[in-house]
Amino acid sequence: MSGWAIISTSVKKMWNEMKKPGTTPKGRLSFGWQIQMLARIIESGMQDRLDPLGLTIPEFTCLMALLEGEGSTQTDLGRITGAPEYATSRTVEKLVQANLVERLPHPTSRRAHQIHFTKKGKALAIQLPGLIKANNDHILGGLSKTQRAQLEGLLRQTLDHIADSVT
Repeated sequence: MSGWAIISTSVKKMWNEMKKPGTTPKGRLSFGWQIQMLARIIESGMQDRLDPLGLTIPEFTCLMALLEGEGSTQTDLGRITGAPEYATSRTVEKLVQANLVERLPHPTSRRAHQIHFTKKGKALAIQLPGLIKANNDHILGGLSKTQRAQLEGLLRQTLDHIADSVT
């Protein structure tokens, strides 16, 4: 059974229990709990879609960041993905070993390297946005286009608020 099916079955069971009158455990319908459950489902679904490609979530995240800025440094990739430096280094090394990316000398720094796709890596990476779309469409399948746009807008607004309130 896939991770997607295991988590989805678990969530379905919990959700059906919580919908019964008088049985809702405290906090389980809170915003944070619901977001956490959705995040687990989204990640599990993505991993199931990445497994046939031989990619992990961190490798996928790094390749997506590279799609947006090929030639980024490893430090740039870590900043974009939010991964610690050591984790980014390991992920990039795995991608190099898999012949998906290569490190090339940086034109202005002797210490930094730019990360570029190999032909194999580029061919793989251009498939990734379609996997994201399929996963998102599955997750958000119960919403109309208008509801989906509203949800995405509210999430962006919430993230903007958080970013603006951090000093």
